[in-house]
Amino acid sequence: MNILILGYACSPNCGSEPGKTWELATGLARANRVSVITHVRWREQIEKGREGIENPNLTFYYVGLPYWLDPWKRFGQDTMAAIRYSLWQVAAFLRARAQVKSERFDVAHHISWGTVTGPTFGWALGLPFVWGPLGGGHVAPLQMWRYLRGGWLKEAFRNLRVKSARVMPWARLAASHASVTIASNPETGELLESLGATHVLRYPCAGVADAWFSNREPARNGDREPQLTWVGRLEPHKAPALAIEAFALVRRKYPSRLVILGAGPLWSRCRCLARELGVGDCVEFRGAVPYQAVRAELVRSHAFIFTSLRDTFPQTVLEAMACCTPVVALDHQGLGILPQNSVVRVPLNEPRQVAPRLAHALERLLASEPARREAALKGWDAAQAQRWGCRVDYFLDLYRRSIEHFEVPCLG
Repeated sequence: MNILILGYACSPNCGSEPGKTWELATGLARANRVSVITHVRWREQIEKGREGIENPNLTFYYVGLPYWLDPWKRFGQDTMAAIRYSLWQVAAFLRARAQVKSERFDVAHHISWGTVTGPTFGWALGLPFVWGPLGGGHVAPLQMWRYLRGGWLKEAFRNLRVKSARVMPWARLAASHASVTIASNPETGELLESLGATHVLRYPCAGVADAWFSNREPARNGDREPQLTWVGRLEPHKAPALAIEAFALVRRKYPSRLVILGAGPLWSRCRCLARELGVGDCVEFRGAVPYQAVRAELVRSHAFIFTSLRDTFPQTVLEAMACCTPVVALDHQGLGILPQNSVVRVPLNEPRQVAPRLAHALERLLASEPARREAALKGWDAAQAQRWGCRVDYFLDLYRRSIEHFEVPCLG
């Protein structure tokens, strides 16, 4: 099979969007021809990742824009990201169309960015078109405003953008002309159906590399204080303050420490909060660490805390499960498509009860080694089906079915 991938972000040794594109492209290329159209900013990382790996099946095409339209080297990746991404999609489509004219492809797959509200023109290439896995239909619960301070207005505007997606012509065109669309959470699935998508599947947008898996029962040092770990960017919708508040309640009953991996605009505020709650000496802020260093911390952790108020699908949850680390997480959005018993779920309803409920769930794990072990093993077992190899097999089957039922879209 000859596969054309549209992946704005692509990089080895990364999570999130770049890692997703890389893992799927390299996995598919083991037995298929794969061409990836990606942003030129990833060239150096991709070429470094391919050193010593000969795979004639895998080809990367780097597409950029004039510097004055996309000054990513000067201003970074976040400045006016949505506008620059939309402009890049036009350039990527032109490159893809030229490639389709010179080479026969069986299917086109838009992988990154995985958002309903961002434009894609892969559906217009005259090929079976797979769109997703996607997010973009989920919103942060604004009743959790005390954790969204500094980002509440941004989230409110984002919520409006999600609601307006139903009248975005580019979203309707992509949804109605795609052979299949894939949603990574229930909310996005409902949005895609409202946009006119006829074949909507629910499937995670993340996976776990084999190297992340620990032994089924890794040895954890019982001579030191139990470690709880939180991973993510320190920004409002990730709600690191919620994790700190829950930990402060846990610390009253059980000697333990909280390790926070990540950097971001809430760094100073979170450190101040830890001191105000009397746990400043028990919370370690490690900042941004290399991707593989996250695994080392998860393996030695007694529990992983996931507090994000808005997340397409929680890749860090999968990674903790693979490390046989029990997970305590807010029960909403992307978590809804994981097996029910794979994580310890905390309902997100009454805002003032969320931190105590998180603390109670963590206390139950710290109080009982058998309970902690049972939760860890259930997660580890469920993570086996979340390997990237399983993702590759899933998409290959999806491509075959899309090709069998493909009809050239009518653009008139």
